[in-house]
Amino acid sequence: MRNGWRALAVGLALLFSLGCAELASQAASAAQDERAGNPGEWVLEMKWTGGLKPRLATLVVHSDGHFSRKKPFENTVEEGTLSTVDFKRLSDAVLAAKFSAWKTDYDRQGDDGCCDRVRTELKLRVCGSDGKWGLYDGSWYSLYAAPADLRAVLDAARF
Repeated sequence: MRNGWRALAVGLALLFSLGCAELASQAASAAQDERAGNPGEWVLEMKWTGGLKPRLATLVVHSDGHFSRKKPFENTVEEGTLSTVDFKRLSDAVLAAKFSAWKTDYDRQGDDGCCDRVRTELKLRVCGSDGKWGLYDGSWYSLYAAPADLRAVLDAARF
């Protein structure tokens, strides 16, 4: 019985810490949206969760070329700067994207993520010529009928 309580306490502590990390991420996002930006500045955040063997992978890229990513099943975070070619490809795709026209979900109707499929989440913030931040926030299991500019951003984010 004692081990059961210990396992419950550890589980609750883990859930609490994950919840705090998500709240911190949301607070950082809100602060980003409120501060004045430089036109053309952007931040791309992607997260992949789920699968037959539960996974969490993340990628964050800033318009200065700095990135951080956590690969599935690894406990380390890789940080670095994109190569000139990768940076140009991603930056061009982000700045050409008409993300205000994107849907928040590109799954087929009735697709509930059955069978432990991987869910992709994308947040893209771009600072417009007025210094205000635009935001796209969407997620999906499969990209069904996604626009070409969204696919171009996702393709360029594979470096």
